[in-house]
Amino acid sequence: MTPQTQEAATTAPTWEIDSIFPGGSRSREYAEFVRGINADLEIAGHTFTDLPPSLEQSGCEAWSRWILGMGRLSERIHLAHVFALCLVSQDVNDTKAVALITEANQLHSRWQVLETSLESFALRQSDAAWEMLLAVDTLSDARFYLDELRRNARLKMPEE
Repeated sequence: MTPQTQEAATTAPTWEIDSIFPGGSRSREYAEFVRGINADLEIAGHTFTDLPPSLEQSGCEAWSRWILGMGRLSERIHLAHVFALCLVSQDVNDTKAVALITEANQLHSRWQVLETSLESFALRQSDAAWEMLLAVDTLSDARFYLDELRRNARLKMPEE
C-alpha cells in the first residue's frame, strides 16, 4: 500500500452537506426544518379528522390535497433522516447527530400513524369510490403507491 492509499483508507468520508443545512448537527436551519415538519404533521393529523368520511366528487379534491401533502412530508422526513445519517457517518462520536437520527425516526413514526389511518380509510371505500379518487389528475403519479397501500392494508389487522 502506498502512503497515499494508506492515508485515503484511514480518512473518514465526508460530504459537502453544509449547502443543505449549514452547521452540521448544531444547524439552526436544520432545527427549524424539523420544527416545520413537526408542525405540518400536527396539521395533517387535524386535517385528517376533518376530511369527508367517504369519497364523493367534492371530497376527492380534499383527499387529493391531503395525500399530496403527506407525500411532501415524507420527502422532508427522508431528507432530515439522510442528513442525520451523513453526519453520523462523518463522525460516529457526534452524539448530537445520533440524537438527530432518533428525532428523524420519531418523525417517520408519526407519519406512519397517519399513513395507517389512510389505509383504514382506503379499505372502507368501495372500488368505484376508490377509482374516482384515483382519477383526480393530481394523483396520477401516486396511483401505484395508493393502490399498493390499499392492497397491503387488506393484509393487515384492523387499525383499531
